[in-house]
Amino acid sequence: VKVVEYASLTCSHCGAFHRENFEQFKTSYIDTGKVYYTFKEFPLNQPALEASQILRCMPEDKYINFMNLLFSEQDKWAYADNYKDVLRQNAKLGGMTDEQFDACLSNEALKNAIAADMQAASQQYKVTSTPSFVFNGGQKLLVGNQPMTEFDKAISEVGTAAPAAPAPSAATAPAEATAPVAAPVTEAAPATEAPQGESPEAAAAGAAV
Repeated sequence: VKVVEYASLTCSHCGAFHRENFEQFKTSYIDTGKVYYTFKEFPLNQPALEASQILRCMPEDKYINFMNLLFSEQDKWAYADNYKDVLRQNAKLGGMTDEQFDACLSNEALKNAIAADMQAASQQYKVTSTPSFVFNGGQKLLVGNQPMTEFDKAISEVGTAAPAAPAPSAATAPAEATAPVAAPVTEAAPATEAPQGESPEAAAAGAAV
C-alpha cells in the first residue's frame, strides 16, 4: 500500500501526528514493508514554506531526522516572530552553513517545485487541508490527525481493493526538487489545517505524485 502524507510544517495537527502517532505507524507498517510511505510538503504559510525549502536542501540522509526535529520543536519556531533565526540555528545543527541556508531560501526553482506538488495534490486528490493521507494513488483520502485504528481500516480497505493505475514512484525523502515549474505557492489552492477526528473521503483520478 502506498501512502503519501501532505503536511504543513507549521500545522499543529500535523505536528501532533508526528509526535504522537507516526512512530507507531512506522513500526507497524513502514518497517514491516506493508506501506511505502512518502512525505510531501504542503505549506500553509510563509514560515512553513521556508521550513519546507530548508528541509529539501538537507542531505538525503538527514532529511527524516530534520523533519522530525521541526515537528518535535514546532512550538519553538513555527509561531515565533523570529522563526527564521530559529530555523537557521536548527539548520546549522544539521550541518548547513549560513551561505547554504540563504541560497536555499533564495532558490526560486525550489519554491516552484513545492508549489507544483501542492497543485498536483489539490487537482488530483482534492487535498485542501493538512494533514491529508492519500492511499494508493487516490483510492482513499484520510484527513486529519486520526487514531491508528483509522489507518488500520484504510490500509486494510485499499489493500483488498483493486489496484490503482500504475504511477511513477516517489522518493520518500527528496534531497532536491525535480518537479516542473508551476505558479508560486501563494497562488496555490487555499488550504487549512484539518481538525482532529475529521475523515472525509474523496475519489480522485490521475497518476500519483
